[in-house]
Amino acid sequence: MRIIYRTIGLFFLSGIVVFSSCQVSAKPEKTDYEKQYVDLTDGKGDEYLNITTINDVGDTLFRRYNNTKGTVKVMYKGDTVKLVQDISGINYSNGQYLLTKLKGSTIFEKEGNIIFSFP
Repeated sequence: MRIIYRTIGLFFLSGIVVFSSCQVSAKPEKTDYEKQYVDLTDGKGDEYLNITTINDVGDTLFRRYNNTKGTVKVMYKGDTVKLVQDISGINYSNGQYLLTKLKGSTIFEKEGNIIFSFP
């Protein structure tokens, strides 16, 4: 009789383990992120902020802000562009390129077309 109870118990426990393992779902790995750090190494009193952003497509946008001068150097797909901050404080442009950073989103445009966005 004990053997029957043990057998039934083992089948019952096996069913619970199988059932519970089927309900676990893996979360997709997040591929987009933003990383930033302050670099005060130029020795001229300028404060720099470096930000690297990778969007969900896998494109990388690197920015080096010079907070003292109100400029940013943007590196994207082999191109390096220098932009100047406008009066709003959230846009940087040079006539051909426009960079907007507002409330956690980043938009980089070339001649009015969005070429990079995050998130």
